[in-house]
Amino acid sequence: MSNKAVVDSNIWIYLKSQDAERRIKAEKLFNDDTLAIFISTQILEKIYTVLTKKKFASHADAKNFLVALSNFYPVLTLTTEHITEALKLVEEYSFNYWDALIVATALLAEVKILYSEDMQNGLVVRNNLTIVNPFKDL
Repeated sequence: MSNKAVVDSNIWIYLKSQDAERRIKAEKLFNDDTLAIFISTQILEKIYTVLTKKKFASHADAKNFLVALSNFYPVLTLTTEHITEALKLVEEYSFNYWDALIVATALLAEVKILYSEDMQNGLVVRNNLTIVNPFKDL
């Protein structure tokens, strides 16, 4: 595996979605053996909230999904350093706080790619992290 990547919550959620095009694209991303995929505690929390709130999954199914993800993918745990870095990114890039926290987590883990449907495709943050929308062609 040559590229460290963080995958935003929305892409994980498409694995449970009825949107076949996005689900297939997401599955291809997760099956890319050139990627070392990481997940953060913040992203795990968001996945659970969306899956259960939008009734894509029951509590038990969402719990099992999160346990499986956290057992398979390395989990990046947030600290006050992440929060401080996120606040700097809000000022530098005008990210909303929650997106800045995901970006800060990726930067501090020395990740090179952040896959997100919600952030600016192609944006390079601090010359180290590239944001990629895997659904840009849909």
